[in-house]
Amino acid sequence: MNLPSRLAINMFVGMLKKKKDATEAEKTMAQMISSSYDISDIQYTDPIVDYLQGGK
Repeated sequence: MNLPSRLAINMFVGMLKKKKDATEAEKTMAQMISSSYDISDIQYTDPIVDYLQGGK
């Protein structure tokens, strides 16, 4: 991700964390955005890769 995008996301997360009357959904969103995570599973991406490579 490029620098301006990272800065914008960091500012957004900062605003969410400082919000006094944040909902539970907003708190969860701030927590999830503030750290990098990967929830992909290779079993779901393999068929896509095979298809894009011409169906081995």
